Amino acid sequence: MTANTGFARSRKHRRVAHLCGILYLVAKLSESVHQGKALADIRISEEYANINTDLSAESLTTAGITQTTVFTATFKGRQITALLDSSYSDVNRGDWIAQIEDDGNMQLAISFGHAATELNCSVGDTLFVHPPPR
Repeated sequence: MTANTGFARSRKHRRVAHLCGILYLVAKLSESVHQGKALADIRISEEYANINTDLSAESLTTAGITQTTVFTATFKGRQITALLDSSYSDVNRGDWIAQIEDDGNMQLAISFGHAATELNCSVGDTLFVHPPPR
């Protein structure tokens, strides 16, 4: 995977990359469930500061989060609402979207935004993903 050097143009983005100290940021991979919430370790994409998780499509389906499901996620007391879908065009500009990436795991992003910067999260942080009420 090649990094896009355009990422370094933003001061906030340089700070995120600098804190992690490597071009493509990768966190440990593990999946677990705690009190009905999926726990996701965070990786951050260099190019757009998207939040890559280690939550597989299979584990999301088991939790009741499937294509076109709206769910919530929390990080350090901040709650966001995201749509699991396949294209940024499925949400409005500035809205949160979750997609299953080529590695089979969920990525959280903001349409025309920078998710990791918005949440102020770093590699290795834990994000809680809450399934919708059944």
